[in-house]
Amino acid sequence: MPARDDLHILPIPVNEIAQKQGSTRVANVVMLGACLALTRAVQKASIIGAIEAVLGHGKQHLLAINLNALEAGFAFASQVPV
Repeated sequence: MPARDDLHILPIPVNEIAQKQGSTRVANVVMLGACLALTRAVQKASIIGAIEAVLGHGKQHLLAINLNALEAGFAFASQVPV
């Protein structure tokens, strides 16, 4: 753990959460969901729209798992007191 006291560390089991969604390959989207929940840097609808835009053309089969991974990461981080 860092010696600094100005950081908030939140261990997130992204690989485990991603595997529960069906594949560890969506671990990055789990982390994106968690970051979104913690920072509210952009609206969740914007991220969902971006995922749909990228995967909606020829990669439709990946859409559901990625949206589920985003929601799972968001839900995990939303349960953590800040």
